[in-house]
Amino acid sequence: GSGGTYSDLSTWEAATDNDLVSTTTIERALLLNQTFTLTAGLVVSGATTNSSYYREITTDAGASFVDNANVRTNALTFNTANGAAITSTTAYVQPLVLLDEGYARLTKLQIRTTASTSYAVRIGANTQVTQCIIDCNGVVYGGLELTNSGAVATNTLVIKRAATASRIAHFSFNAYASNCTFVVPSGTAKATVGLRRGYPAAATFTNCAVFGATDFGGTTNTTYANCYGDDASPPSGVTQVAFDATTGSGFESVTADFRIKSTSALANAGTSTGAPSI
Repeated sequence: GSGGTYSDLSTWEAATDNDLVSTTTIERALLLNQTFTLTAGLVVSGATTNSSYYREITTDAGASFVDNANVRTNALTFNTANGAAITSTTAYVQPLVLLDEGYARLTKLQIRTTASTSYAVRIGANTQVTQCIIDCNGVVYGGLELTNSGAVATNTLVIKRAATASRIAHFSFNAYASNCTFVVPSGTAKATVGLRRGYPAAATFTNCAVFGATDFGGTTNTTYANCYGDDASPPSGVTQVAFDATTGSGFESVTADFRIKSTSALANAGTSTGAPSI
């Protein structure tokens, strides 16, 4: 960012396109507490990596909404005042961030696209997004697309704002998500489906919440465990509760703050089963 070693993300990506295994190196982009506005998608690909040596886009110390001084009281929603963010208002940016390289990671960031023809994040084989807020206004694509074997999402909030969107998120090829919330805010027309299944798929969702979709998600080759949603006829492994701010979903606000209250049906209702390693 401004004042950093690299002024923008694409320059960092190009500079670190190396054989990280041979050099036994982990390359991290540490974003300063700034808003990075992109007009084209950022593609992370081309480096030689493994599970020990990889590239990660994250934040500098103290620059994330996760370690904001008021993190316990800040509304859990996209807000550039709370930490580093990657944004775009450009049409047909599909996606804004693409992890197309094994073992790449995206952590502690806010990511937002506002164009109806764009979407936010797509991750491929053996990649991970964790502790992120993803905010998307795209109509067709999911705000988060998990598109290959070993794609993992953990502790992440995905907000879909487009009225009558086709999906909040999309998954295929042995994707995995745990401790994630996928939501269309109350007052916006529901998405057709929360978690849309691609082909082939053998996905697992654990401790996940899906609210604001007519259909929770596909069931073929898909496992849900300790999940919650407002689908009137949820699949096995999903408990149906109301999308409200009291004892159902129990969010602080069903429009603008997706922290869960102690009175929520979701509070302390999960399993300790963790996400697989990448």
